[in-house]
Amino acid sequence: MFKQIPMVPLLANALDEPDSNKTVDMLLALDAEESQFYASESNLLDLVAKSSVFMQDLETQYALVGGSHAEYVKYWHRTDLPDMMWQWQLADRAKSFAGFTAVKKKTEGAQRKLLMACPANYLMSDPKSRADEGMRGAAAITSIHACNQSVDVASLDESNAFSYVITPEWMCPYFSTPL
Repeated sequence: MFKQIPMVPLLANALDEPDSNKTVDMLLALDAEESQFYASESNLLDLVAKSSVFMQDLETQYALVGGSHAEYVKYWHRTDLPDMMWQWQLADRAKSFAGFTAVKKKTEGAQRKLLMACPANYLMSDPKSRADEGMRGAAAITSIHACNQSVDVASLDESNAFSYVITPEWMCPYFSTPL
């Protein structure tokens, strides 16, 4: 059974976005082998036995805007977004569409943006076939076991961490949002 994500209607000014133009280039942050792999679209795409009908079904289900058209347009007109947050291209260059919606954050009135990139994920190879890099987040902390000993643990969550990562140019058309 999948956990339901408690989405809320997006409010343009409530979406919590970075307040800095500082970024990390994904390809420079990875080790040489991984950087070389992710630098090329042909390495990451896995179109073997992929169905165009299933792809269309995924886009029908996930490529939605989770709120009013007016709030969605208002978001794109925000003047406080980092310079490199989004890339603008003609819609016919899109290779798949991601849904754009929101969930509540712990801070009263704030929302977290969700890009539901299921169609892009469907087209790309499973990263676990390369290595298990351990992107477990909080699960890594909660799975620690200590027998008859105490453990002091601290964790931190960099707000909007993924918004600071600049992906390779070729990836952008796979994460297009609806018109």
